[in-house]
Amino acid sequence: MPNVTLSTVDTYSDLIREAFVKPIRTVTVIDDEYPTLNSFLNVQSNMQAKEKIGPEPLEKQLKIENIERLKSIIDMCNNNYKWSIDVYDGQSPKLGENSVLPEHINHSDLLILDYHLDGDSSEDDGGRSRKILKALAKNNHFNLILVHTKGDDDDIQEVYNDILTDFLKLQKFERLENSAKQKINEWLDEEDPDFEKYKFISDKVDVKSLVKLLASSEPKEITQVRNPKHFLSPNTSEINEISKGTGLSVEVIVNWIISEKIKPYSALFEGDEFHNLAWEWDFETEVNYISTGRIFISVIRKKNTDPAVKLHEKLCTALNMQNASPMFLLMLLMRSELDDKGLGQASEIIKNRFAQAGWMFDLLANSDGDQTKHYDAIDRHWEQLSVVSKNSLVDFSKRIVKALKATNQSDKDIVKLYFPECINQEFKALTNLNAYACTRSISSHHLTTGTVFNLVDNGRDTYWLCLTPACDLVPSQSQRKWSERIGDDHLSFQAIKLQNDGESDGTIKSEINSNERVFISINNEIVSFKFKKDKNASPIWETFYAVQHGKFDDANCFKLQHLRIVKGKTIKLNNRIKNKKQQVATGPDELKLTAPIKVEVISELRYEYALNLLQKFGANQTRVGLSFVDKLWS
Repeated sequence: MPNVTLSTVDTYSDLIREAFVKPIRTVTVIDDEYPTLNSFLNVQSNMQAKEKIGPEPLEKQLKIENIERLKSIIDMCNNNYKWSIDVYDGQSPKLGENSVLPEHINHSDLLILDYHLDGDSSEDDGGRSRKILKALAKNNHFNLILVHTKGDDDDIQEVYNDILTDFLKLQKFERLENSAKQKINEWLDEEDPDFEKYKFISDKVDVKSLVKLLASSEPKEITQVRNPKHFLSPNTSEINEISKGTGLSVEVIVNWIISEKIKPYSALFEGDEFHNLAWEWDFETEVNYISTGRIFISVIRKKNTDPAVKLHEKLCTALNMQNASPMFLLMLLMRSELDDKGLGQASEIIKNRFAQAGWMFDLLANSDGDQTKHYDAIDRHWEQLSVVSKNSLVDFSKRIVKALKATNQSDKDIVKLYFPECINQEFKALTNLNAYACTRSISSHHLTTGTVFNLVDNGRDTYWLCLTPACDLVPSQSQRKWSERIGDDHLSFQAIKLQNDGESDGTIKSEINSNERVFISINNEIVSFKFKKDKNASPIWETFYAVQHGKFDDANCFKLQHLRIVKGKTIKLNNRIKNKKQQVATGPDELKLTAPIKVEVISELRYEYALNLLQKFGANQTRVGLSFVDKLWS
């Protein structure tokens, strides 16, 4: 990416195009109407053999309008944008017959896909194309897809609806007692036997309106027909009449109507669930998109007269409609930068043969007993790869900020454009941001400084933070260190108990920068922990003994033991005096190790946070106990 000075003000649309479209290198076209190289070879072979050109599908591919449209697409890719292009007819191989796609399809930057791969809409319901889309939505390579189609009876909105519903999974909508249903039906049979006055109940509703209501609204909003955005809002007066006539509430009537309108779309409740699904359709312009985070789809009308360059324009328009967040643009550009510059940086790393030799020997000699050697080697290489792209990414980030500020809106209003559901939950946004800042996903395979684990103690969840220096926790080193004291299978470490007393949001907010708190995600909820119950208390420390030197299993769990007081046993004494009460005595209490306890690793503090806490609380453990008297009789 060329260097761009900050005096240049890009629009946000420019940056969207730079992140999504500029990195395109490869285009794949799948359309049964287009001839392929194999098709032409077959024609040539058949002509030499003086045989018929071929079956009907081949004759369709060789129609002049199909050839001209494909030539236009090839010209757009090769000449306008310097993209490579592959063309498949979807027949050889029969793409979409199962969920497995060839790797070259999985890794295409832009896919132009015909919706009906087996004839027109009267012969094909688009099932194979939808299977291709769902397979691509589950891979790890981000795909841009233009569904290029004549539609169902020239209606591309129906194609869009079919694709959208394939990506949805709504909750079952069954909220009415049978008695209520019966009462409504009996009243309608009597008041409107021909179903003319309340025809809106049986009218087919656009699936997008139904989905938007059920998938996006709070449960209580589903029946709020006074909301102008509710698809039943135009029928408010009729709904009130039915409510008054049946003696049932408006909410009950609306629930019944929605349940009736859902019936034709039962497939909505059977598909896969895509949690990051976003979509939009503009009824006036037909601009549309469906996005899952791994796939971006836009349905485009196929016309014989349209130049293929309009595909590029429509893709950019759809991407602008999605209005992806700045962070998403940055992530896409990171991937592009790695593709473009990663090999060059890798070559620089490979040139340092002495470092390579050292890495290799260290891995061979020590990685069997210490898996962190693998993590360390990978981390160092990733660090080198990131260096070459950092300046370009920082420059792109600056351009994003400048483009957003050029709209002359307040910072809060700009955030609201991209994250409207978050703007009224500032505290939740704050805690999530801080959790991201101080913790990361588990990156180690054994206990280390900053490991947060859950210990169930007397049936209650307690959370602990390991604050032993990392150098004392490496399995290969700790084994030698502790073998003479506690055996070859244990590792001694210290942890501090994390306190959560359910403080108010205001209290937590006021103490965020007190160096007394961490924010940790537990079961998808951010919990704020502190280290002391109150300002005058001391942290609660404990020494644990990790089994197998704190190595995690596949579920990120490990076993530990700790010391607990075991009450002395009650002993019966010999009673030599007749008719005297039996004498008993209690033996001494004993300090014993518990049986091994399985604990779950929850999270891991980022290194700089773990180091800060280690330095801070290390002093707490080693402080000199000055014997000042702080209380007498007052």
